[in-house]
Amino acid sequence: MAGDLRRAIETGELPPGAALPSEAELMQRYNVSRNTARGALRTLENAGLVTSVKGRGRHVSRREPVWIYASRSESRARRKPTGVDSWVDDVEAQGRRARTDIRVAVVQPPTDVAERLKLAPGGLAAVRQRVRLVDDQPWNLNDSYYPMELAQEVPAILDPADVVTGLTVHLADRGHIQVAYLDEITSRMPTPDEAKILEIGPGVPVTIQTRTGTAKDGTPIRCTVSVLPGDRHRLLYEVPA
Repeated sequence: MAGDLRRAIETGELPPGAALPSEAELMQRYNVSRNTARGALRTLENAGLVTSVKGRGRHVSRREPVWIYASRSESRARRKPTGVDSWVDDVEAQGRRARTDIRVAVVQPPTDVAERLKLAPGGLAAVRQRVRLVDDQPWNLNDSYYPMELAQEVPAILDPADVVTGLTVHLADRGHIQVAYLDEITSRMPTPDEAKILEIGPGVPVTIQTRTGTAKDGTPIRCTVSVLPGDRHRLLYEVPA
């Protein structure tokens, strides 16, 4: 039963947004108990293929993934001519609508971020916290941390508006040129707060992309942590052979 429904979803017979048969319909069609029918539907929910809304039944998830060109997003040359965030550029190039809600704060960052920024114990960082939306749906979280001395030198870091030219350009103008970055990719289940903000259904893991940008002398300039629901993103890396 669950296998039949999965195949119907994967082949497009049941397209995104389509209603699934009710428990009663599945009981009659497959001659099974309610618990068996409910278990099959729960299996699809746990796989992220189906969403359940109280009073409206179960529908095929509408989470059509976006392609993110992760190896190009730090290009200063790319940001200047487009005048928009590279993530927005990628999303809109795929015919989707993108926007970003930004908050800024001064915080004592998580231990792993502090280590990547080589902060002294108890050191502070400026953080730009973004909720990124696609077609008006919360899509991912993206938090960029900067050592406080850089935030004091580059006021745009603490500006809650989108920085049109990109902060890497502002940093470069002050002599802090990012010449490399290191990406660390891990996966886990979302925290309750992440699941709530991003409307993540049961059974859907998140990819964590932690990117640390460095200057020519190896000094960390920033650390960005992105929380990417696994059913909504495809990260692309183009690496010279």
